[in-house]
Amino acid sequence: MKSREHIRIAVIGAGTMGLDHIRRLTRSTRGAEVVAVIEPDAGRGAVGVESSEGSAVWHPDLTSAIADGGIDAAVVASPGAFHEAALHELLDAGLPTLCEKPLTLDAVSARRVVDHEIAIGRRLISVGFHRRFDDGYRALRSVARAAAFGDLLLLHCRHRNPDLPPGWDDALLIEDAAAHEMDIVAWLAGEPVVSVEVRRGKSSRHARDGVSDPIMLLLRTESGVLADVEINMSSQAAYQVATEAVFEAGSVVADAPEGPTTLHDGRRHRAVDRSYVGRFAAAYDREFQEWVDGLRGVGDGWTGASAWDGLLTVALCEAGIAAARSGARADVVVEQRPSIYVTLP
Repeated sequence: MKSREHIRIAVIGAGTMGLDHIRRLTRSTRGAEVVAVIEPDAGRGAVGVESSEGSAVWHPDLTSAIADGGIDAAVVASPGAFHEAALHELLDAGLPTLCEKPLTLDAVSARRVVDHEIAIGRRLISVGFHRRFDDGYRALRSVARAAAFGDLLLLHCRHRNPDLPPGWDDALLIEDAAAHEMDIVAWLAGEPVVSVEVRRGKSSRHARDGVSDPIMLLLRTESGVLADVEINMSSQAAYQVATEAVFEAGSVVADAPEGPTTLHDGRRHRAVDRSYVGRFAAAYDREFQEWVDGLRGVGDGWTGASAWDGLLTVALCEAGIAAARSGARADVVVEQRPSIYVTLP
């Protein structure tokens, strides 16, 4: 896409995530204009239009929005069950798309999306794995790529949430939470994850509806890098996401940005985030800015996740669920990366 002043964007889905993205694109993303909110619920659609500060038009479906024209790109923030149909329609329309994870709900449908994009012959779909845009994780990856402390050997990951979200089950611990670690481990290691093991132990009394929480995963990459992953969605304390990378001659930790520290009454206090909204606000901002800059033809180009990366993560989630049920290691057969998905620098 040639350089232009503004990219006209349609946002699909006006739930919590969609509204957050509409506000971000409207208020803090240079060169972006939300021109369409696509949401079957008229009430939520109206809130989406209001969040765009009146720049957007509400459409009940994607087909009518595309038919009206005037759209340069799209953001998919609808529930995962609706992603595949939207992505095929957007590919047919030739519209660059930033799709929140998951790419689709299963590997078969994700493969159909990838095959469709390969048939078109160019990358249009990006997948919203926002941790790739966090300063700490980017610094950690730079150390790994430079081999400053030798080869990467181990990754220790933790993913904690104060309370288990309503409606979550054992599968969602992997599909919705551990999926982030599955992507970031492959990204940090610079190679795919080829096996996963899942271990259940003593469950927290704060876990609801019979969900086994916390769980531990063991991921193994192609060259043998091991990553242990704690998923603890009922921690009660705070939202905590961190990764320690262990190298041959040192280690590096990507942790929460330092918040204000208060000294009072002989005690030291530091604020911690209660949700992903605060912890990764800057990463989301950078993700959307770099995506829009790439579409405008300015900046260093888009370096986020591709549809192929999205497929690999969906396949690994399926393997993780199988491993949790069987108690055995589940292997993932990783094909050679197609040429249009050659890893960007």
